[in-house]
Amino acid sequence: MTEIKVKDEGGDAMTMIDFGEFRSSLFGRTVEYIRDVNTHLKDFKFKDGDVLLCSYPKAGCTWTFEILTMLMKGKPEGPDQSKMHSMLEATCASDIENISSPRVLNTHLPYRRIPPDINNKKVKLVFVVRNPKDVAVSLYCMMYAFKHYNYTGKFSNWLPLFLRGDLAYDRYLKYLKDWEDVYRANKHDMLVLYFEELKRDTLGGVRKLATFLDVSLTDELIQEISEKCQFLQMKQRYTPEMLGSSAYKEEINYGFMRKGEVGNWKEWLTVAQSETVDGMVSEDLKDSNLKFIYQL
Repeated sequence: MTEIKVKDEGGDAMTMIDFGEFRSSLFGRTVEYIRDVNTHLKDFKFKDGDVLLCSYPKAGCTWTFEILTMLMKGKPEGPDQSKMHSMLEATCASDIENISSPRVLNTHLPYRRIPPDINNKKVKLVFVVRNPKDVAVSLYCMMYAFKHYNYTGKFSNWLPLFLRGDLAYDRYLKYLKDWEDVYRANKHDMLVLYFEELKRDTLGGVRKLATFLDVSLTDELIQEISEKCQFLQMKQRYTPEMLGSSAYKEEINYGFMRKGEVGNWKEWLTVAQSETVDGMVSEDLKDSNLKFIYQL
């Protein structure tokens, strides 16, 4: 478990921490802190009534986290802190323990690294899926902007690492397939939510989540939460100060809530790159029921 420099196709390096079969972001923390959190992750204890939001980085986790928080609160008020304060692999268990129940926790971890205590408690899982092309673009922009990655490379040189799975977390398509296997096995009370469908019909998505969570709210309140969680409104609340503005490079005009669009990948991927992704999806997810939406 050590800090490593991963080089892209052009020789530009980015900083991560290596656990052997798994790589992690430093999240702006020290190597020692992230090492300690992940070393003790297997001992993490869930509570009955917890909601665990699972998604790959930049797949819609922050947006869904806001909606879930409002639904569990029963009012159109977002979280007081960013989702990082309840992220399993980025925050020590003692701090998460202090969060009032019912807790909305979140993670980008593959299923094999989820603390085993999840099998002992009544925990609802919300799994968010987003098309891999938009995920790639949004993740690149985030990694370029955050200081702790210390990365300055080009998208064209970065993309092969994303497709091979040389970055933090698993290769995206493997990550999706493994979580889909968990869903198919009916191991947990689990809902699969598509980012693009939530974008197309936010009100319908909020209603679906409310039903899944078994929260009884009026139609008026569901409507209020849906309006409060529209992307532009949420972006105004999710200020750099809330996330820790020191995490960003000063010269980068970046907001963690970047665009929230479907199809922005068309401005980034070449035809050849897009076709490469399509080929990998066809091969790696040929037996999958996941259906990606690339434009609305």
